[in-house]
Amino acid sequence: MPRLDHYSLVRYWIAALACLLPCTASTQIILDVTQTIYFTPGTPRDGYYVGLSTPLASPRQGVTVITLSPAPTAVLEDSSFFEWQTPATDSVHLTYRIVANPLPEWGSPPAVTDTLRELADPATYVLPPLPRTEVGQTALGKAAREDVTATVERLLRVLRRTKAVRDPENFNLEQPLLEDFFRGQTTPRRKHELLSLGLQYHGIAHRLVSGKVLRFGTVLENQLWAEVQVNHRWSRIDLAERDDYLRENSVYLSCSYDYRNFSFTVVGPEVVDWRGEYQETLLKLWDAKDRALAKEDYPLALSYLDTVLQYAPKLLVAVAEKGLVVVQAGDTLTGMKYLQYVLNNAKQDDDKAMAYLQLAKYYALTEDTEQVLQALARSNTFAPLTLQVVYNDLRFTPLLENARLLRRLRDLYPEPTVYTEEE
Repeated sequence: MPRLDHYSLVRYWIAALACLLPCTASTQIILDVTQTIYFTPGTPRDGYYVGLSTPLASPRQGVTVITLSPAPTAVLEDSSFFEWQTPATDSVHLTYRIVANPLPEWGSPPAVTDTLRELADPATYVLPPLPRTEVGQTALGKAAREDVTATVERLLRVLRRTKAVRDPENFNLEQPLLEDFFRGQTTPRRKHELLSLGLQYHGIAHRLVSGKVLRFGTVLENQLWAEVQVNHRWSRIDLAERDDYLRENSVYLSCSYDYRNFSFTVVGPEVVDWRGEYQETLLKLWDAKDRALAKEDYPLALSYLDTVLQYAPKLLVAVAEKGLVVVQAGDTLTGMKYLQYVLNNAKQDDDKAMAYLQLAKYYALTEDTEQVLQALARSNTFAPLTLQVVYNDLRFTPLLENARLLRRLRDLYPEPTVYTEEE
């Protein structure tokens, strides 16, 4: 656990939230995704078209649209796709919240099991047409092994011989798909279609997924990958990205089970600028809570904390923070009940350090300065304490205004000496 300095504890607990949230096959993620298309101001919009998808609502994905502007000219029945014909504004903006349990990658440890038991119904998925006779004469058709897992592994090894071209825009998309296999080169999207031919030939349940990939703060559109079901367990296969680190640090959001679909389309006479980015929802809500507190808008701050607890009911630091805000709003007794709950449920040292630190803030708000020192001392026994947490939190203002207590704090928790190169 890091030293307890200003708000590092909040980010630490939220980053560790994967261990606390209820999940199924893999870690649950909660993100706010923002996508904006910018047009050149003042230019005619005749001939412009924008199509933008949100992730599919499914047992693995919950989607809530937060902002949408301007009003789209057409909306798909399930509200998963929006169209703007000749948009009059200088930008098109969409923000949505996604709560998802992404699939594990193919080859991940078998301990990660799929408890959702999604059915693999071929009727619900659009797959490339299978020329069975031709495929049977290729290495794809001869890849059968002793079991399904071994057959998939063999198909992946066979497809490694087919290289992805660097310039997909100039690739001949009209040639038959198997021609790519014979020539040994294809596009990243069509490589998944080749995999589908092999999987279809061997009767292995799968689907091709068109969607978005979130990676390092940005949104990659119009991505395609495969999902395979073996022993009721779905796994994801991404043949477009060969870097293991990049795949492991990406979030895959399915938008369609029709491989021909694209998640983002823009057409116009001039090149437009577009941006896709995302934030961790809980951190975003926490920052909004801080801004509300700075304005002493306690009802608004509590509403943000209630939303955090809606997504993360076991996040003790949020329960404790709600107790402190309730105290600031004037209800000392109820606020203490929240803090007592946190103290009773803090089992690990890092939880106990946080609980006593928050208790110290409670005593600071009630101007019981001696109890503040005792609570800080208890916190310090579980995790190293830095006085920055006191200097940077307005709830400790009564301590900072008391020179005698401040000297005692400095004696108890001296700041580390920083040596320069000259010394």
